[in-house]
Amino acid sequence: KEISYKYNMLNINIVRLRSARKNKKGVKMNFRYFLMFIAICGIVFFDFRDQAFAQTSTSIRAISIASGSRSRHQCAIEWQTNTLRCWGGNLKGQLGDGTKEDRTSPVTVISSAVEQVAIGTNHSCAILSGGELKCWGDNNSGQLGDSSTVSKAKPTSIIASGVISVSLGEAHSCAILTGGELKCWGANSSGQLGDGSKSSKTEPVRVIESGVTQVVTGYAHTCAIINSAVKCWGANNSGQLGDGSTIGKVVPTMVAIKDVVR
Repeated sequence: KEISYKYNMLNINIVRLRSARKNKKGVKMNFRYFLMFIAICGIVFFDFRDQAFAQTSTSIRAISIASGSRSRHQCAIEWQTNTLRCWGGNLKGQLGDGTKEDRTSPVTVISSAVEQVAIGTNHSCAILSGGELKCWGDNNSGQLGDSSTVSKAKPTSIIASGVISVSLGEAHSCAILTGGELKCWGANSSGQLGDGSKSSKTEPVRVIESGVTQVVTGYAHTCAIINSAVKCWGANNSGQLGDGSTIGKVVPTMVAIKDVVR
């Protein structure tokens, strides 16, 4: 009986040992599968992250971006391709995509060769390589400069060549041409075009013949650097012309600053 008992206990221990080995092997196999699962999940996650990052990076890789102080739209020039993309409010066609629908993500406006973009309240302009100026959007005051007051939902050629800089105000526009000539157009109720009148202009008019190196436009006033001197014109109710008064000016007026370094 004692021998039989020991023999039975040995068999039980052998069975337990085999079972333990099988269980241990199973645990190892399950653990290996678990590690493989984690590795696959990691690969999928990082691949998805890289793709998402690449898409995000592509959408924001720009060499220039523009927005107006009273505008609800933005435009950016993409790096390398010089593609112009715009987004935001589009009630007046200011995005230039041929519609008047707001866009919550960038849409292509001009596919290549864009050198500079400027934004007004509800209109936009861009300079292409070669100096061509195109504008689009609201045109109720002639701010597009195409000899009409009809708004445009697509880029419209305004000046064929020679434009080196453009700036947009609330409803007027100014551009510097080769040689430093300054031309402005659009709303002019405060004399912001600087042509000596208060009549709106639907096409570019010469304001300064030469020497202009920079122009900026406000809501209803304009300033420029001319031969290193600053001159401003237009509305002046808050003294924004800097001439020591609050009287508006319809022609370029000297500001009390000289020898400005650009």
